[in-house]
Amino acid sequence: MADQPRKKDRVENRPVTASARATRATKRSIQDSQQNINKSALSHKSLDDQPNDNELEKGVARRTWKKRPRTYDWVLNASAPGGPVSINLLRGYRGHIACDIWENNFERGGLVIQSRIQAIELFQFKPRDAWYILVKSTRLDHLRQCVFQHHNAPLISVFVERWHPETTSFHLPFREMTITSHDVSMIMGIEISGVAINHPTHRKENRPDLFKFIAKYASNRRETNDVARGYLVTLLGSTVFIDKTVDRASTLLFSLTTDLVGVKTYYWASATLDHLYRELGKASRAECAQLAGPSTLLEAWIYEHFPMF
Repeated sequence: MADQPRKKDRVENRPVTASARATRATKRSIQDSQQNINKSALSHKSLDDQPNDNELEKGVARRTWKKRPRTYDWVLNASAPGGPVSINLLRGYRGHIACDIWENNFERGGLVIQSRIQAIELFQFKPRDAWYILVKSTRLDHLRQCVFQHHNAPLISVFVERWHPETTSFHLPFREMTITSHDVSMIMGIEISGVAINHPTHRKENRPDLFKFIAKYASNRRETNDVARGYLVTLLGSTVFIDKTVDRASTLLFSLTTDLVGVKTYYWASATLDHLYRELGKASRAECAQLAGPSTLLEAWIYEHFPMF
């Protein structure tokens, strides 16, 4: 009987094959290279970005990467073609999407509108529940019905391209327009008076409150105040203070709902407007691809002032 081949010999004689993961990675790299080559043909390049003679002879195209603009590169030092003539007002125009479209002659495309409508549906309740009565006393329970199921992303993207954070207004062909606290009150039903909100800055200090709430809710020891706070945090994080994280609601909101009696005395309209201004300023940058914040407020404002849409 012939001797059985050793294990080492079997491994050495085994044919080399590429795994499925390696095959997919190779295909992605080839596709990325082709896309970069096509984009580089349309964009304006400097002499330093051109491939050298050795690369041209070998037929190898060097892969180019779009660098993220730095904040101090946005400063406008001279009048911009197709943009502002004065450098004293729109100082960050160099990083604006309008400047990027003018220089590169390439549209950014529609923004991804962040939505948290599914998070609100996690809470099932009856109008007579004790914790929901506490929520109604805060005068914020109606925000559940102030959210669009779907957003008109192309329309919102067009208006974002005309937003300038220096003036906090939309620069339209006929004049400037902006969203005011009165608009927030009329569209979202939030009062425009009250105590100013100081947004907390320490995230880790609020995480124990979140874990404590989850532990009580999971163990069926649901206290009325805890469930009401958890619903308010989810409601505010899903309608007003929407961010770009994967969390359904930010733990920063727990400190704002500690006193359920004092929640109705806060100036929520101003906080909503400030958050929308901030997110519009972020989305107006050329490298941004998403829009957070109360998008329903923005879209409803557009429909109210521009009936043709």
